[in-house]
Amino acid sequence: MRSNSTSGAQLPVIAGAPGTPPQGAIWYDSTDSKLKYYTGSSTVTVGTGGGSVTSVNLSAPSEFSVSGGPVNTSGTLGLAWASQAANKVLASPDGTAGLPSFRTLVQADIPNMDWSKISSGKPTTLSGYGITDSVQNAGNTPSLQSGLDAGKPAAGTVGRIFIAYDTGKIYRDSGATWVLIANSYSAPTGTTNHIVKFTGASTMGDSLIVDDGSRITVTSDVVSTPGTVNTGGTIDLRTSNTHLLKSVGGSVLTLQNLAHGGLYNIIINDSTSRTYTFSGCTNSYFKPANGPTTTGTQSVYGLLVYNDGGNWNCYITWSTGFQ
Repeated sequence: MRSNSTSGAQLPVIAGAPGTPPQGAIWYDSTDSKLKYYTGSSTVTVGTGGGSVTSVNLSAPSEFSVSGGPVNTSGTLGLAWASQAANKVLASPDGTAGLPSFRTLVQADIPNMDWSKISSGKPTTLSGYGITDSVQNAGNTPSLQSGLDAGKPAAGTVGRIFIAYDTGKIYRDSGATWVLIANSYSAPTGTTNHIVKFTGASTMGDSLIVDDGSRITVTSDVVSTPGTVNTGGTIDLRTSNTHLLKSVGGSVLTLQNLAHGGLYNIIINDSTSRTYTFSGCTNSYFKPANGPTTTGTQSVYGLLVYNDGGNWNCYITWSTGFQ
């Protein structure tokens, strides 16, 4: 070192380090402004602190792992998360304040939230929510609705069901119109043994027909709307009990669909005199004896039909000369 009476002793000033320093060499490094010496194998920086340590380490909670310690001269201490069991979360204690730790979630950890907060994975069926006591739609009935009959929505959704609580009717939407599929009216009231009839558009009640189990009685007159045969002599007896023939054109009257016990009236409006016979009757019995009708007048034939072992017996009364 150089000595100076005004500035004191002075170390060699070197930028970095000497090229080949000998053991014990000491100098001031102008690049980092530190005092250094050479041990013979390495360069050591002389500290400027007021104390020294021989070992430095780090203590951390069990949730962390520490590496690199202890540091005796120089080195780096490392801090990292320690491995944890699966499905644990870092949280404060359940139900009280305290230091956090890794633990399993409990119900109190989950905040209340609206369904709208869940944006995916929501079930699309009742069973998906774990509901086991519901009535499930097995398919093809998109909705079930009730209301006033006149207040049904416009048809257009196939399979919808609508119950009209004012009329008791049940409808199904065909996609184009509401189709009546049931009527839930309660059973009508009436008189014992009377046959039921519609007394109004949706109301039922007594008719004039009484059935006591052994006899049917009609409490008023029984009228059959007459049938008219404009041309020919073929008569379908099941269409009416009274028939008017306007222009027979022959003497044979052909009877169709005779009924056992049937009573029929046949009016002939034909000015030609003829002796009429009846096709369809196995046996025809006349009273008075069968004969020609009176020219220019109308004639009336009454028939009682009886089936005797497959033989159609016709009992015929007749009269002519109506004018």
